[in-house]
Amino acid sequence: MYSLGENNIEERLIKTFNKDGLAVTFTLKERFYGQRIDPICADECFRHFSSFLSRRIYGSANKRFNKKHPFFYSIEKGSLGRFHAHTLIPFPSKSRVHFFNFKNVVLEEWRKIRWANDVVKVNYLHDCEGWVRYCLKQRTKVSGVFDAVGWYE
Repeated sequence: MYSLGENNIEERLIKTFNKDGLAVTFTLKERFYGQRIDPICADECFRHFSSFLSRRIYGSANKRFNKKHPFFYSIEKGSLGRFHAHTLIPFPSKSRVHFFNFKNVVLEEWRKIRWANDVVKVNYLHDCEGWVRYCLKQRTKVSGVFDAVGWYE
């Protein structure tokens, strides 16, 4: 078990997600059929996205054996008031995966989310430590790091 100090979370995330993968920044729509987005809706979007991605990668094993793909996200609100999230998505470990194929899978699953905006920046994860530290930065979090961060192992 680990304590809830920020440094311990940072160390745990670096140890868990220190694999090849994607560093992705997703943006969210500000309104959807008249409803304004809030931090709760934003968090719900990424829980749904994680579920869609796990189902796409593991197929029926996702439901039968509760297999989930590891996923880390950090929700932020930019200076213009638009919600976005920095995510870390490791490549599936079951086989060798080509960057562009996995990128396309991630983008297809993202488009299924109703709050999904088309502005997405996808990069190969070169520096896991640096990306995790960037995701955990304080200045653009709505209500602190602990409310803005979520992950699935």
